[in-house]
Amino acid sequence: MDMYIKGVDTLPRRRFIDVAESSWHDYLDEHGLLSETAVSRTMGVQDLFLHSAVLVVAPPWTGKTHVAKQLSHYLDAARAFLHYMCRLCR
Repeated sequence: MDMYIKGVDTLPRRRFIDVAESSWHDYLDEHGLLSETAVSRTMGVQDLFLHSAVLVVAPPWTGKTHVAKQLSHYLDAARAFLHYMCRLCR
């Protein structure tokens, strides 16, 4: 199910890497930032919904809790919207 509602883009704009495929060092440039060539190999937040479970690992103060709260608010809103739409369809 596509969780994107056109015109209501409330998902975090973070990028995620799949360290099961390669080392996270492969995604960084010489300054320790995400390299431009690696961006196409990253996942957006919507890609996380394709998995039944996702483990997000990162150093302290990089926004893990902030993104989790944003996702929680987004999913609560999506659940309320779907509940409302189901009531209209009855």
